[in-house]
Amino acid sequence: TKYGEVGHGEYLDPQGKQVITFDHIKQEVTSSRPLGSSDIDNDAEPYRQAFEAEALKYVAEHYEHGATTVYGSKNKSGQLVITTCISSSLFNPSSFWNGRWRSVWIATFSPNGEAELSGNIRINVHYYEDGNVQLNSSANKKQKVSGGNPSNLAAAAFKTIQSQESSFHESLDKSYRKMGDTTFKALRRALPVTRNKIDWNKIMSYKLANDLK
Repeated sequence: TKYGEVGHGEYLDPQGKQVITFDHIKQEVTSSRPLGSSDIDNDAEPYRQAFEAEALKYVAEHYEHGATTVYGSKNKSGQLVITTCISSSLFNPSSFWNGRWRSVWIATFSPNGEAELSGNIRINVHYYEDGNVQLNSSANKKQKVSGGNPSNLAAAAFKTIQSQESSFHESLDKSYRKMGDTTFKALRRALPVTRNKIDWNKIMSYKLANDLK
């Protein structure tokens, strides 16, 4: 992700303890090298590792096709910044639909202090059988999280992340159930005025008969 970019085409892979070079045109990794001392922040690393452990557990539990990576750094004020990226995609071309969930959570804090957790969630769903329907939805979240040692802060942060992401999912669910019961039904009749389903084969027969007259 852009949060792990260290140079032109080079990206941190904290889990693999390496820096990879990615070719965006070919969409493939072309080379890699071990992490150097300048690639990691030693003050942020204990927190990054704790967040990574919680992130891996969280994604394994909630995202069947998910992946995550966690970066650690400092901002200009000297505060520690832990960035957690979560992605889950499912592509089903045989049924003409694709879907992707992406969320980024950034915890900013001083060691052992309270953290400010800000997140951005994005969803994209595309259905394209006999048409083209897309759902694009996003949300920004922000909440304070109690501080402490790396393990306690990471656990508190992911308790908040789970709550916020579940709440966002439930609000979407509720919204689209309501649209199905009200908005979409108002757009078209379930049945024509005759209260009977149209037999399109008969209509084609009538049309042919009229054309032959």
